[in-house]
Amino acid sequence: MDIFRYIGYGASIVGVFVLIMIAVESLRDLVDDIKYKHHQKHRFDKPPLAKCYCVDCKSYNPTNGSCSCHTGWSVYDAWFCWSATPRKRNKFDKEKV
Repeated sequence: MDIFRYIGYGASIVGVFVLIMIAVESLRDLVDDIKYKHHQKHRFDKPPLAKCYCVDCKSYNPTNGSCSCHTGWSVYDAWFCWSATPRKRNKFDKEKV
């Protein structure tokens, strides 16, 4: 009958170990979810790293919305570009800066 007692002890130890592992994984998932929600909430706090909007770029063609810097791309004027070359505005531009 001693063997059944040892099997019971072993099963109890394994059961407690499994419960601890489940609790640790649940806690990790909860912390990851909180971090993701915080990142999602504050993702627009910093200014963008792009040089300018596509509409202000030398490579942007306003008639068809294409970009000569990125061949074959059709871009929106409100997009940011990492490889943009800002065009200089002159005082006769009708748009306000």
